Amino acid sequence: IGWWEQAKEPWRFVALCRELSRYMADDDYQTRMVFQLDQTCSGYGHLACLLRDVDLALLTNVVGEVPADLYEAIRQVVQYQTMPWHSEDERTKKCADWWAEWGFDRKLIKLCVMPCIYGRSHQSMLRIIEEHCRDRINNFLTPDGIRVVDLAKTLGFAINAAVKVVLPTVGDLQKWLRVLAKASVDQGKAPSWVTPNGMKVLSYGMETSEHSMYLELSGRLMKISCGLDDGRLSKQKSYSRLTADYIHSMDAAFLERFIWHWKTYEYPLVTVHDCIGTSLDKVSLLSRELTDQFSRFYSEDHLSKLKQRVEDETGQRMPWAPYKNTLELNEIGENPYLFC
Repeated sequence: IGWWEQAKEPWRFVALCRELSRYMADDDYQTRMVFQLDQTCSGYGHLACLLRDVDLALLTNVVGEVPADLYEAIRQVVQYQTMPWHSEDERTKKCADWWAEWGFDRKLIKLCVMPCIYGRSHQSMLRIIEEHCRDRINNFLTPDGIRVVDLAKTLGFAINAAVKVVLPTVGDLQKWLRVLAKASVDQGKAPSWVTPNGMKVLSYGMETSEHSMYLELSGRLMKISCGLDDGRLSKQKSYSRLTADYIHSMDAAFLERFIWHWKTYEYPLVTVHDCIGTSLDKVSLLSRELTDQFSRFYSEDHLSKLKQRVEDETGQRMPWAPYKNTLELNEIGENPYLFC
């Protein structure tokens, strides 16, 4: 019981084991469950392939032979490298000691790190940690008088430092996309790209202007104001969403392409974002086809095509993408745990 209680969804896991055992005992057994395969850290897996980063590819099961865990790897860096266990600042030292006693699990690290690639702010991460601490102590202060906000800052800075160690390419891609977007915005054009499936994606924000209206109610004049995105292209809003929109578009493009591919088999398929399910007897085939199609998807250099498109539209030379060039393309998708 203790073993299966540790599963991500314990009751679903028990049901899966029950159905699988019945199927193994009887080939004619028909199950009505959907068996899902979920891509491991899909956003970071796409990033690894786009920038040819073998270190990140290993942590996201894009390559390799054994299962890896990106969030556990970052937790280890926080635990042994970036947490200020021996700080000379008394308040920081007390906060670190509190975390040493209570610990920080993978789930908390994932909540803080997963949104990094999608543009989460430092403040939003601190709110996540503060809520975690308040749930533990049921208060805004520990029995020793340590404030929740200070606990969050201590762990938050350690996590940010660990992200810079493990995920340096997140910032590299954002900076590069910003250069390309600026060239378009400077000419009054919204930043855009075309997905591998031929869909044009616009990623931009507009300047907001305030509009007011007045309502007379029972002899009183009430003012109602609202903001409308009806101004010029906003550089700040456009730049902040680039990485999130680009990675999401690649995630969606792969899902769409795989659906087209699987349709030729005429087998059952259900999808939710990067999670793909089929009937029990087709799971092994689904796993092989997913890794194969992911490898084919990234046999092309999508970032160089984006660079060329921006150059053609703006008439300006753009820098090359910040490739790591440590990942061999023929190895992409070799890890059987890429979708699991």
